[in-house]
Amino acid sequence: MTVNSSNAPGVKSLRHHTQSWASTQATWRFYHNEDVTFPMLSGPMLGLARSGVKESQSRYVLMAHDWCHINFAKHHSKLDKTKMSHALDVGYELQASLLVDANTGAPIAPAGLNLLTSNGIYQCRSQELQPKQSHLDSLFDSIHWQEQLDLDKPLVHVVDREADSAKDLRRLGSVHWLTRTKKGSTFRHEGQFKTAEIISRTISPDLKGVISLRGKEGYLFVGETTVELHRKSEKLASAAPTCRFVMSLVTD
Repeated sequence: MTVNSSNAPGVKSLRHHTQSWASTQATWRFYHNEDVTFPMLSGPMLGLARSGVKESQSRYVLMAHDWCHINFAKHHSKLDKTKMSHALDVGYELQASLLVDANTGAPIAPAGLNLLTSNGIYQCRSQELQPKQSHLDSLFDSIHWQEQLDLDKPLVHVVDREADSAKDLRRLGSVHWLTRTKKGSTFRHEGQFKTAEIISRTISPDLKGVISLRGKEGYLFVGETTVELHRKSEKLASAAPTCRFVMSLVTD
């Protein structure tokens, strides 16, 4: 059994037909061994993550989180498929966490995998099948587990707009996170509730560098301010935490 690289999508079959058959059989025996648990399978992956983070020259590393659908509508032998976005979107949903070098943007290693089935969630860190959870509940459990991995550098968890929920983000406490916000989302800024769109208009961004924009030369501007993580529609019994509101602008 051989693999392409530390971030290859899977096991690679050998070129010669006899070697290919032998490697396929060996791989099947390895994966079909009931004594091999998910934490055991994820051990080498986490070892690679630890060494990769230690070798990184950045002050911190990014942990990118996302979901994808794996459609197996025509695979009738799979009995634990789940319906996802619609009746024909049947299969599994994978939530993956990927460590990324903050300086270069290069991937380091996967550091978390959750697979949703009709019966529950398989997790790389758990030996037994876990009950179903919402996206953010499952994700935040993974984040708190990843924070306990004792990696060599601080983590910044990057999630797309699905995580733009103030009450959920407040659950992360002192964890470092970065998420894309909707322009209509509100924050308390300078003593008043304002939308993200209005707050961004008050920021004077600085030019950070020249980038490639659709094959042409573009310019990246970044600016920031401090806001309270408090929506206008919420009533908080205690003070809302402060966070950095970062605006990025790309232009030609």
